[in-house]
Parts: sequence; structure tokens; C-alpha cells
Amino acid sequence: MKHIKNLILKNFQQWKSGTITFSEGLNVIIGNTESGKSTLFRAINSILTGKMPEDYIRKGTKDCEVKIEFSDGSIFRRIRGKNNIADAN
Repeated sequence: MKHIKNLILKNFQQWKSGTITFSEGLNVIIGNTESGKSTLFRAINSILTGKMPEDYIRKGTKDCEVKIEFSDGSIFRRIRGKNNIADAN
């Protein structure tokens, strides 16, 4: 069964850059308040729904990017600039 292997963020809200690797099966995300847990869900949601508001762009940068790599090798990527949004698969 296909699952999310990696979630890669660049200039997405408080994340300057980061890669979160998921295991097959249940994954639990824990952390302190304001550590970025909800941001991870917003990033995944932006890929699934196609919605990526401009305020997702990290302050002081011109664009942000979310990329999801699946276990079957497929990749979905969304880039948001100040005036545009683009998908690249």
C-alpha cells in the first residue's frame, strides 16, 4: 500500500527548510506548543486540496514549497509565490 515517505518543506510558515520522514503504518507527531505540528498538516493539506494561501510563505522570503514523496516513487510538489501558485509533479 502506498504511503507518504517524505514531506519536504521550504520557507513554509515557520519552517525555513526541513524533511520529515514517515514510516509505513501509524506515525505520531508530538512536540511543544508552537513547534510546527499543525504546520505539517497544513502543508499536506495544501497538496491534497490545491489551496496554499499567500500567508503560508515564510516572512522575509518570496516563495514557499511543499513536496510529498510517496513510497511508490511518485512526487507531488506545490510552489507558492507572492502572486502565483504552481503545481509540479
